[in-house]
Amino acid sequence: MLERLIIAAMLILLLNGALFATESGIPQQISKFVDAWNANSYETAKSVLSPSYSIKGVPEGFTERVLQQAFGGHQIKIEIISYLSAEKHPSGISHTVLANRNAEEREMTFVIDQDGLICESDIFEAQVKQVKQEKAGIRGEYLTFEFELHENMILVEGSLDGEKVQFILDSGAPIFVLNSHFTDEGNRMSVSSATGVGGSISSMDAKRISHLSWPGGEYRDIDVLSMDLRLLEEKLGKPFAGLLSFAELEPYEVYIDYAKKQIHLYGLDEGGNLLDDAKLPQAKHHMPFSLQGHIPVLECRIGNQDIPLGLDTGAQSNLLDLPYFASLGKLVSKVEADTLMGADARMLEIKTGQIKSTIVSGKKYGAMRYAFSDISHLRDAYKINTQGLLGYPFLSRKPFSINYRKQVLSIY
Repeated sequence: MLERLIIAAMLILLLNGALFATESGIPQQISKFVDAWNANSYETAKSVLSPSYSIKGVPEGFTERVLQQAFGGHQIKIEIISYLSAEKHPSGISHTVLANRNAEEREMTFVIDQDGLICESDIFEAQVKQVKQEKAGIRGEYLTFEFELHENMILVEGSLDGEKVQFILDSGAPIFVLNSHFTDEGNRMSVSSATGVGGSISSMDAKRISHLSWPGGEYRDIDVLSMDLRLLEEKLGKPFAGLLSFAELEPYEVYIDYAKKQIHLYGLDEGGNLLDDAKLPQAKHHMPFSLQGHIPVLECRIGNQDIPLGLDTGAQSNLLDLPYFASLGKLVSKVEADTLMGADARMLEIKTGQIKSTIVSGKKYGAMRYAFSDISHLRDAYKINTQGLLGYPFLSRKPFSINYRKQVLSIY
């Protein structure tokens, strides 16, 4: 027993001072995580969680949102009874503790990496079916259809399991997301809880659908990611069945004209070349971008600062990381208070302001409003290097097309 304790102590010391234990031998990171869980405070837990933290069964890019909702939506308390052991792990040191969860004793494991952050744990072993990102095909080599513009969001007609519905066109989502709280009585959908050691993650699940159709394509008999989007639905004041994503748009060069409320889809080969003889209009500007994950990132400049910004058809406003509100100083005018829906689907109080000039890939654009908010969760979740997003205020100015395979944004 003594030898085991000595080995455990030596393993803890291997973290080069990054790990500090309490008097009970429990690493402070674990204690802080549990305290944050009991206080329903994800913001507190973030300080001890690695950006690479993932949850089994949850698609990449959605971990941040699930964590925020899981921390905020439970009444389950955890008490650590004792520290059991420490072992080497490929990612760092694995620590096992005995904990009491709602009068049930069980072992819990936390892996702390070389930076002293929790990178793995079994507290969120979500019992959800793994959702694979289906390879979306094309319905036709050239397609055109109209859309509805509502609260700066593009709504596209389609069908879901035989019922007519509307979807939000949201290129900021990596894969299709089903709205588990779709409120039309004829299309009400239930969602089972994803359960784990920490309780339920009722806002996320996988749901089998028999048929999903939109003008650009269809899926049959697949599992799709299902999330509770009721707050977005309430904010819009309009029911919608889900989010059409990057996965559905990527096989096409997507031409969008906000003024005419029209979308044209041009089927592409693997190299991004048009399959059909139908010709795109003559573009006035071609803007190369880097595709980081599923987000196109453009080189932009405001004042004397170079600021990489991502493109997102689902962004109702342009967005800049919070520190730019101060660093841009007098370049920000007509400041107002507003609200923005956060990654946990809660409404956040933010500041918005007008910026007189934004240079996007060498092209100067006039005054546009930006919202200022902490977007570190976007960078961490999607592993992208961006300081904000260009949404409706930018995209609605002129017709544009996105070719993800050639990584070019064209302005017409």
